[in-house]
Amino acid sequence: MDTQAKWIFCGSDKADVSSFVNIRVLARKRFSLKADASQAMFSITADSRYRLFVNGKWVNDGPARCFPWKYSYDKIDIANYLCKGANVICVVAEHYGEDTFQHIVTRPGLLCSLEIRTLGMSKHIVTDSSWKMIIDSSYNRQSGRISCQMAYEEQTDARKSLDWLDVNFDDSKWENAKVIADAKAGPWKNLTERDIPLLAREEVLPVRMIQTRFVKPPRLVEGFNLKRHIWPERTDANYREFHCIVITNIKSSANQQAKFYETTCVVDNAEYYLNGKRIRHNGKNSYSIVRLNKGDNILIGIANGISHFDDVQLILDAPKDIYITNPLGKGKWAVAGNFEQDEKYISYTSLEKLKKSGIINKFQPVSEGNIITADVHAGVVRQEKLDGEPKIINSANMLNDNDETTIITPSKKDIEIMLDFDKEYNMYIELELYAPEGVVIDTHCFEAFKYDGTPQYTRHNRSGFRYVTKAGWQKFLSMRHFGARYLILTFRNVSDAIKIKRIKGHFIHHHLEHIGQFNSSDYMLNKIWDIGKQTMLCCMEDTFVDCPTYEQTYWVGDGRNEALIAYYLFGAYDIAARCVKLPALSLKYSPLTISQVPSGWGRILTAWSFLWVQMVWEYYFHSADEKTLKRVYPSVRKMLDNCIEQFTDPQTNLLSIDAWNMFDWTAIDEWNSKIVTHNNAFLVQAYHCAAKMAKVLNLTAEKNKWLKRADITIKAINRHLWDEKQLAYIDSIHSDGTKSESVSRPVNTLMLLYEIAPAKRAKLIEPIVLGKRTKNIVPFGSPFAMFYLLEYLVKCGKYAELLKFIRENWSPMLEFGATTCWETFCDSNCSPEGAPTRSHCHGWSAGPNYFLGRYILGVYPLEPGFKRVLISPQCIDLEYAKGVVPTPVGSIFVEWRKTSKGIGIKFEAPSEIKILLD
Repeated sequence: MDTQAKWIFCGSDKADVSSFVNIRVLARKRFSLKADASQAMFSITADSRYRLFVNGKWVNDGPARCFPWKYSYDKIDIANYLCKGANVICVVAEHYGEDTFQHIVTRPGLLCSLEIRTLGMSKHIVTDSSWKMIIDSSYNRQSGRISCQMAYEEQTDARKSLDWLDVNFDDSKWENAKVIADAKAGPWKNLTERDIPLLAREEVLPVRMIQTRFVKPPRLVEGFNLKRHIWPERTDANYREFHCIVITNIKSSANQQAKFYETTCVVDNAEYYLNGKRIRHNGKNSYSIVRLNKGDNILIGIANGISHFDDVQLILDAPKDIYITNPLGKGKWAVAGNFEQDEKYISYTSLEKLKKSGIINKFQPVSEGNIITADVHAGVVRQEKLDGEPKIINSANMLNDNDETTIITPSKKDIEIMLDFDKEYNMYIELELYAPEGVVIDTHCFEAFKYDGTPQYTRHNRSGFRYVTKAGWQKFLSMRHFGARYLILTFRNVSDAIKIKRIKGHFIHHHLEHIGQFNSSDYMLNKIWDIGKQTMLCCMEDTFVDCPTYEQTYWVGDGRNEALIAYYLFGAYDIAARCVKLPALSLKYSPLTISQVPSGWGRILTAWSFLWVQMVWEYYFHSADEKTLKRVYPSVRKMLDNCIEQFTDPQTNLLSIDAWNMFDWTAIDEWNSKIVTHNNAFLVQAYHCAAKMAKVLNLTAEKNKWLKRADITIKAINRHLWDEKQLAYIDSIHSDGTKSESVSRPVNTLMLLYEIAPAKRAKLIEPIVLGKRTKNIVPFGSPFAMFYLLEYLVKCGKYAELLKFIRENWSPMLEFGATTCWETFCDSNCSPEGAPTRSHCHGWSAGPNYFLGRYILGVYPLEPGFKRVLISPQCIDLEYAKGVVPTPVGSIFVEWRKTSKGIGIKFEAPSEIKILLD
């Protein structure tokens, strides 16, 4: 990055957080070249996101996720986008104004520098006050948060858009950019060039139209951001503790019955009272029937508890007109609070009770800026089918990449179209169509259908966007990418015919080679391998992510499993290296690495911190990258020392920490405990991994220290966490000192996998681990936790059981029609009602790809970097298998087949690898 560049933005140059929430600006720089460029290195970054266009062509979105104290910029050769004569660089710079699970905001800013080389000359361009900028008025800043993990629902009105990407566009009336800081100043420290390739993009098309119908949305969808109303300067993504009262008046044009819908993206733990009567949902429908009086109907909401969601939302449908207004003053809503937790506000459930108390004087109107002016998600997922069938001509044309069009005929009713992309993708959505002015296109992207055949709409996640058309031909490309197989488009205000030329997805994933292969005599295993590969493609961005739909977040514990899978699928060591290094940066403000990075949610998930240590060692063992090991090991040392010094219980020598102590989506007894059994098991393995690192780095004293700490923890586990009555390891010791009576299969699996249980106890708990003793035993809830069972099975040579568990637990996904692997098993207590899982694509669930390559093909590294490899296939009940395993020095091809004389094996490997056969 050229240090002459300046951080710039549009509007005020003061760091006023509230004025920059959910803002999008357009930035332009025109210049001229006397000759074609041979090289043009463009460096760019922004807080929070940017989209770069050069001469009207989409180049890239960025930057790579990073912490403010080590801020990332992208460096791109844009020579192929430039031409002799006039050129223009255009950037959409978006600032969230609030933290997400991918980004920690500081203040808005854009920073760019360009060095162009042509024959006989060079040219330098940097961001400064000569750049032209304008706030994007076509973008609705008053939309709702997508989720607590992500930013805002995208809503664009093309009637207000500009043809600003054209090099000849007149930007003379735009303002000159405001200079915020020098390149090395401001809150963005240690500018660092992106250490991961730019994301790959593949165009994908829907394959079928599966449904068309007339629909109508609920008559009333209203809401506002409660968190910003109460804490306008708060930008973090941590839990909020709400203790407040919300009030509005539903004005009804008649006495009528109405449907009061369950909300979709809201503050948790809220109760609603209409005219003093509690509104209750019966669980069978998504709504309750309520009675509205003609005129005033007071709605009071009591928010009392901890929530990760910020919005208050009202979804109401009625036959006749209704609207809302603040009964206590200006606007639509009023709020009293936040109160202290023990204040007696929860009983004020009617206007009369409020008037009798002093609380009526504590209400403040919700400002217009905090109102959600349109909620696309609520309107789409709560809309109802109407009679009749839309007339759609040549529906197949929109599914093909040609110039033929699908025609949607005019209608007074809203028209819904549902498209199937045939498999799940992590994709931007692009529309190309001809339309009259003012057609509202509301969309929803979702992953699967429920058991009853209805769409499984996303909950607590606004997975869609709104696009309002201008007149004529136009294109729209979403700024946000979605994890989805299915796309709903609802067309509202269709006053004249719409011609759709194409609808496409831009499938984004980590830049990689499709090296890994697996094929066998078992068709089911082959299909499991296929859906695992697609899962990982959807869950690899500039880091591993948990899922493409709900969070798009690098959860550190998920990354440990995902890295192992990615080694065997793609040889993806660069993304693993990045995911090894990023968590270490969170130790700047946390004693243990935080659970997801970078993130404005500064919560420790203890097991994930220790799985990071495993990931560090396993990355080194598979890659032989000693440079990264040397760089990260001091952070491993610091974190484990913090565990010893700050979180060791002096009475038991066990790890004791007040944090999120989750391991699996199942009923492990961990919530009211600081001493948790699985945390201590993962700590043992972390010590062992640290000892291996110290040995590689010739740190003998530290190696011995970690081995000693592992032995101390093992003895403490066996002394305090074994239950002689149940003949098993319990889940935890409660905060009051009582021992848990819960015994869990995932927890006891770790006792065998990490060799914590002595031989006699190991024999007693193995029936629990293998699922042969089930009474009063907490089962596995997710493929993530089952990964550790599969590791144990191969460790003790139980390969037949390995295939048995893979088939039993992944085949239901195939039978359901899955194209990617589920977050949880269909019998998990976290599965939503009527569906087998929440997320239908979760990277932590693609474990079979790792085990099939490593143990069924049998390619097993014996030394770091695959310098020495054992090929030892486990045939079990298969007749043949063949495939390819990537390594850092080239690919290993293996094919084996059962014959009358035994097993015939063929292999090819790079000469740098020493192969041993077993």
